[in-house]
Amino acid sequence: PGAIGFGMLLSFYQNNHFMRFVFCGFIVALLVGLGHSTLMRNFSWRNEISLWIDAVDKSPNIFRPHHNLAKAYSDAGYKKKAIAEYLVALQKRCSANKDEKYLAYYNLGYHFYMNREYQKAKEYYRKSIELQNTFWSSHNNLGIILANEGKFKEALKEFKTATKLTTQSVYPRANLGFLLVNIKKPKEGIRHLEKALQMHPDDIQTMKRLAVAYLKANKPRKAACLFERVLRTEIRESKINPVTTMFLAEAYSLSEKKDKAIEKARTILKSFTRKRLENFIHEIEEGQSRLDRLVPDKNTILTILAEAYKKEARELSKLSNFCIGELDKK
Repeated sequence: PGAIGFGMLLSFYQNNHFMRFVFCGFIVALLVGLGHSTLMRNFSWRNEISLWIDAVDKSPNIFRPHHNLAKAYSDAGYKKKAIAEYLVALQKRCSANKDEKYLAYYNLGYHFYMNREYQKAKEYYRKSIELQNTFWSSHNNLGIILANEGKFKEALKEFKTATKLTTQSVYPRANLGFLLVNIKKPKEGIRHLEKALQMHPDDIQTMKRLAVAYLKANKPRKAACLFERVLRTEIRESKINPVTTMFLAEAYSLSEKKDKAIEKARTILKSFTRKRLENFIHEIEEGQSRLDRLVPDKNTILTILAEAYKKEARELSKLSNFCIGELDKK
């Protein structure tokens, strides 16, 4: 219709060259303006960050654009900017549901947790729960902090709540089971962990936790079977973790398969410089009392590693003597 109308106007003024020139100039200016607007919009939409910066500029007093900009910063790895923008978002008004700020509180809790600022994380998780007490992730993550602080009764309550609130994620049930194992309730804990693994049979983290639970319950053969599965997956994905290898060595050792334990430990010796070995032992020490870190028993592992290094030294000594012997033949 617009094109038809423009054509009729040109026909009407076909003998008036000035008016035809004015109308053509107007159309050219309009097209240039629309093109510039499209160009600027494309620039704003080139990535998530620029998109939400543009949205914040247009709606500076609304919660949602600031929250989504913070998430975009987080996804891009700009953690400090994300935290700052989440805090700004919380000062803005919500355009729809007043409770939607619970997600910003949760995300702040997560970022502070990852920064090891556990008290701040706990504070924000609790604020998230105050606004939305049916969001299972807040209960689950708060439970982890409480368990690491040794507040097991409070942690159990949070894990049980989180488990009731979701049937999709295995992690609340796995956390509940692992905590029960650690507070000397292995049967009940293993039952929850086995159910979690049934829900997601290929979940590596749950598999590891159940394997560790079997170790703590004095079932090293079952633990070894699971750690073998985990290690095969890590080898297949080229993500071999020395902690898994040493867990398996520990399981072999407790199954009275000392030689097999030593041979398994020898497979990772070449990857250990002195510094890396020190860091590895420090990680084990640091993780012994934490629910969110799975580490083998320090004394068992050091004993196995010592024997593995001795055997490696004997083998290297034999090779050294062989080379010397070959030289003497000349």
